[in-house]
Amino acid sequence: MADTDLDQQQNDFIPALEKHRAQEEVKVGALRALVLERLRSGLWHTTNSDCFQGISRSCAILPEPDLENSKRWCTARGSAFYPYGRTIGDISLLDF
Repeated sequence: MADTDLDQQQNDFIPALEKHRAQEEVKVGALRALVLERLRSGLWHTTNSDCFQGISRSCAILPEPDLENSKRWCTARGSAFYPYGRTIGDISLLDF
């Protein structure tokens, strides 16, 4: 393949990628608006202050945050005894 063909493919790919990213951002924004509107008055998640700082830094409640097992709930007896939600990559949120 000639360098000019490769350059043309790159020139075609970059705008297509940017268009795709823009479309995905619109979808994520719409989903975020929908979810936050519904949960704004009563979403609850319990955590300690150290974990809250991690949530604030990442702007997300992650199912597997960068956190030692010794600081997690119900890990002393090993992975066979982890809460079910953790084994499926879940997070716990309550909507009142």
